[in-house]
Amino acid sequence: MEDPREDVKKVIGQLVCRPTLQQQAEALRTYFTPDAHFYHFYINIAGRRDLTAIYQMAELLFNYQAVKFHDIVYDESANAVAVNMTVYILPWQAFYTEHKLVFFVLLELEDHIREDGKKAKLIKVQRDYFERSPTFTLLPFIGWAYNSVWLRVLLGHTIVIFVRSLRFVARVFYPNHM
Repeated sequence: MEDPREDVKKVIGQLVCRPTLQQQAEALRTYFTPDAHFYHFYINIAGRRDLTAIYQMAELLFNYQAVKFHDIVYDESANAVAVNMTVYILPWQAFYTEHKLVFFVLLELEDHIREDGKKAKLIKVQRDYFERSPTFTLLPFIGWAYNSVWLRVLLGHTIVIFVRSLRFVARVFYPNHM
């Protein structure tokens, strides 16, 4: 990448916008260092070869469709790019219904000299931070409830009311123990 803030859209697009397995592998060879590290919600690996296997497995399981970028920040002094985005998937486990994975990615870059002599930045470390657990979001009904902020607030208030009621009853019947 020559301009990380702009080029990162192209890189991520090649990885999660309906890519073929060959296109994914080529994007990883082009934009990641051979010893790239990947830190994810479920796995931590090192090496471009392993990273390629993980991306291709994810493509087969989750059927990537598109990506929407919310915010991209490039910190030149830290040589890092931060991306807040939503990836749209149609996983076969969820009967091919569309799901949104909202997450934050931190890409740590490393300077490299390409074969043509130009300076480019390659991705050395990728760290994924999910807003909500990807597993729960994919489960039928549970995922819908888990993603609903309104239901989560309602459940929280219900639990608080229930616990306060129990404490009140305990104080009435056991006043010396509370």
